[in-house]
Amino acid sequence: MHSAMNINPESELSRRLKEAVAEKKPVRLTSGDTVYVLQVQAHEMTPKTERRYDPTQIRQGLARSSGALRGVDLAALKKELHEAREQDSTRRSA
Repeated sequence: MHSAMNINPESELSRRLKEAVAEKKPVRLTSGDTVYVLQVQAHEMTPKTERRYDPTQIRQGLARSSGALRGVDLAALKKELHEAREQDSTRRSA
């Protein structure tokens, strides 16, 4: 599970992250002898979203859903999902 970290929007890191999103390129961070390469994606949080987000509840929900697809033919499910994505909202071929 990832963790959140607040950074100053005026910082060098913030500027580099924004550039990476705009250019669709990874960000390379170095910490001591370790290099981290991150694929970044911008997601603006609204105050309402921030209030509702509870990582503990998310983890509990994921734990409760464990095994929900047991016995499902995953190849058939993936095929069905792929076919559904090729249709527009009125179920016609897009």
